[in-house]
Amino acid sequence: MRFRYYISVIIRCKMKTKVAYEKTEGERQIIVLKTNGCSYGKCSMCGFFKHCARNVTSADLAAQFDGAIKEGVKELHLLGSGSFFDDKEVPEEFQRYVFERINEEKALKRIILESRPEYITEKKLEMIKAKAVGKEVCIAIGLESRNNRIRNKVLKKGIGIGAFEKVAERMAQYGIGLQAYILVNPPGLTEKDAVEDAVRTAEYVFCMGKKLGAKVKAAFQPAFIARDTDLEKLFEAGKYKLINLWAVLEIIKRTHKMGNISAGLDTEGLADYYPKGCARCDAAIREAITAFNATQDIEVINKIACGCSKGEKNA
Repeated sequence: MRFRYYISVIIRCKMKTKVAYEKTEGERQIIVLKTNGCSYGKCSMCGFFKHCARNVTSADLAAQFDGAIKEGVKELHLLGSGSFFDDKEVPEEFQRYVFERINEEKALKRIILESRPEYITEKKLEMIKAKAVGKEVCIAIGLESRNNRIRNKVLKKGIGIGAFEKVAERMAQYGIGLQAYILVNPPGLTEKDAVEDAVRTAEYVFCMGKKLGAKVKAAFQPAFIARDTDLEKLFEAGKYKLINLWAVLEIIKRTHKMGNISAGLDTEGLADYYPKGCARCDAAIREAITAFNATQDIEVINKIACGCSKGEKNA
């Protein structure tokens, strides 16, 4: 085997999404494959290019996948360096293989894949419909912000809101769920404005989902400093400050009633600098967010308290 997967994480959790297994306890597995790399490669905060390779074949990817997947998991999150449906990054032969392979996993109910909108074509959606028999499929898209300037001028995503809405509508027609990534704390915003931007973006996502009759999830990702990125340059120059985890808790409190949400804390091994609380509360906040992600129980968030949230010194 030429390449090995570099992350495979098993997370025990209670699934609270609106699917057949919503009240049963199961396991969620995250597999990150070493692919040929993102064809777009312009996002200002992304450091996944460090984990890509060259000339990765379908056979290489199949070997990685088969060596990583665990029996008995109920939800599988399959990642790469960019877009699963980009044939240059992930050969189409392997895309088909994944959908055929997951049908062998009887316990598996849901698979989450990631892609930019331009690769989610009618042909890909037809492939999913034909091959993912009896499995719930969700495609995650990095919307990051509802604000066009933030998304395309600051973060350099190159994703128009019209293209995002069009592909969301198309996915809904095929019964495929949408997970919208929302970046918390884009450059150029105060902490207060960053919170408002995240909340407004979640409102937009859930409003669109309701209009389309689609299954949607808002996945907040607090920005971290990935090495060799534009964001790192700003951070090193003192022009960018990481957000405090208390702001992430505020976002969760303000959006949890809108629909299914989560807040990511994993830096995928890409960063030395990431959002924190103070020395007294950081671990507790992280544990609470992890518990909330698994249960959607806001009480685990409401129970967190620390003097640093009120500006007390030496906290």
